[in-house]
Order: sequence, then structure tokens, then C-alpha cells
Amino acid sequence: MIRDMYPQLSLATGIFLCALISTATVERDFSTMNRILTDLRYRLTTEHLEELMRISIEGPSDLNNDLKDLIIDCHEMNGNWYSWSIGSTPNDYVLAWRHTYNILLNKGIDATRLQWVWSVNRKDYGQYTAEEYWVGENYTHWLGINGFNGGSSANWSKWEWPNEILDNMIGRLHNLSSTKPMSLNAYATVGVRTGNTTDVQSKNEWLRQMCDYINNNNIKMASYNNVDEPNQDNMVFGGTHGDVIWNNFNAYSAYRNCLQSNDWIEPNITNPRLITDEQFA
Repeated sequence: MIRDMYPQLSLATGIFLCALISTATVERDFSTMNRILTDLRYRLTTEHLEELMRISIEGPSDLNNDLKDLIIDCHEMNGNWYSWSIGSTPNDYVLAWRHTYNILLNKGIDATRLQWVWSVNRKDYGQYTAEEYWVGENYTHWLGINGFNGGSSANWSKWEWPNEILDNMIGRLHNLSSTKPMSLNAYATVGVRTGNTTDVQSKNEWLRQMCDYINNNNIKMASYNNVDEPNQDNMVFGGTHGDVIWNNFNAYSAYRNCLQSNDWIEPNITNPRLITDEQFA
């Protein structure tokens, strides 16, 4: 009945149903995955593999905009809690890093658009040292480090001041390269210095000392990890504790005072994303 009422539509539907299904796109995706997921990189997480495939298939979306970005790939490799440091060797890591670096560079994404941050944990907890994972001068733009003060929040941690946390590893990184800028990619402190009671004054003093440490050690970039963890009151803004109130949020004055100093590069107020190539470097 419907065929008689709509003969042309019926003909078109029949042709469509008989058409061969193209698998070209799917086959290209599988081919890309096989090129990326070599024996040296078979431990890549699904998220890493997806991003690498997207870059390989689509390339950069727009190289003519003002977007600048940093990539901190496979950080804290000298720990023992990530897939890229468990069951693999530093040679695996270095080869995978350099291969990915070259893929992006060959896509035309140079250091004015994307800068690489080779970032270690402040202590070696894995089977290998941070130095064994060194990717080389030509394959990174920054030296990075993560360091946290756990205080008495866990039975494996103790209260440590910024210099106690960072001095050793920063010295080791400078021995690897004397030309790369240093970044503190994630740092934080709890407030519990002894027992399980938050000591606001001690946390404020830790934050003040860290601000001085960043300046005195020529650290060019620093990011506070403003997230509370179980039994760890890391937050310096919007958390449970603080010594000042700002816009109805608890905050720590030492962190505020540090940010309000003239030591930081402020964004362009007409375009907060935009910084100069010199500032980016």
C-alpha cells in the first residue's frame, strides 16, 4: 500500500538498503590505532590512546588562533602508582615520549603553541630513578616537579617545610639541564601538623615559605592543588579552614598575599588567554 502511494520514495529506500556499507573510516581508525599501539606503547591507557589517535587522524584544529597550551605527559613516572611506571622500563618511557613529541612537531605544532613539561615526583618511589627517565634536552621545554606536604594526615607522612620537600629533587633536575625553566606543577599542604587537628597558623606559615621558595629558586610556574582529599585539608580557598574570609569563602592570607605580589605575570584583561611568546617560554 505504501509502495503504491509513494513510488519514488519507495524506490530510493530500496536503493539505500541495497547499498554497500563503507568501512573506510573504521578501517582508517583501526590502522591508526595499530600504528600508535606498538609493543613499546601497549600499556597506554584508553584516554591516552584516544587523544593520540585524534591528533594523528585530525591534526591540529586551528593553528591561526592565539591558543597556547602545556602538555604534562605521563608525570610522576618515578613513582609506583601509574601504568607508565609499573611493569615498563625507562627506555619504554623515553621512546614513547619522543615518538609522541615528534608526531606533534611534525603536525606543525611548535613551541609557540605547545610546550612540553617533563614532570617528576619529588621522591623516587618506583624501581627506577627520575634521572633514568630523562627524555633529553631536545624533547622538553620545562623541568617539572610535584611536591606535597602530608603532615600528620597519614601514618606514612610527616610535616615537611618547602625546602625539605623540594631541595633534593630540584638540585637533581638542575644537574640534568641548566637551561630549562623550572615549574612546580602541583603542590599543596595540609593543615594538620601534629595529631589530627588543623593548625591554621602553621599552614599559613608553610604557604608563606613556599611563596619565598618559589621566588628564591627561580621557579617560573606554580600551580596549587586546591582540592581536599580524604583526611587532607589541602584547600587554600573555599575549604573548611582559613584565617580570612573572602566573598564568604574561607581562605589563607599567605596564599592571597603571594598572588598579590608583583612577581606574577598578569593576563591581558581584554583577552585572558593571550600571553606573549616570551611570557609563554
